[in-house]
Amino acid sequence: MNTYTELTKNIARKSVLEAAIATLTVERDEATLARRSYVREVRDYKASCENKFDNYNAGKLTDNTINRWESFYDSIVQSKKTRKFKSCISFWPQSRK
Repeated sequence: MNTYTELTKNIARKSVLEAAIATLTVERDEATLARRSYVREVRDYKASCENKFDNYNAGKLTDNTINRWESFYDSIVQSKKTRKFKSCISFWPQSRK
């Protein structure tokens, strides 16, 4: 029977927790769901694809629209203070067969 003390699970758990802690602490000022450049990067990538549907839709996303997205992003992304963060880490027992 596999248990939560297996090496692979311990490595994965440690990696996930370290990444979460880093994101909430030392990297908190850069931590967002999507980086500022993401919309522009996706549009440029889709515009370069051979898929005509992707090309067509990428062409509808103008620089003006992306600039508005970046302005919005700049207005809401702010320095985050540690005391404003809340987290919940859940661990549950492995089901028994």
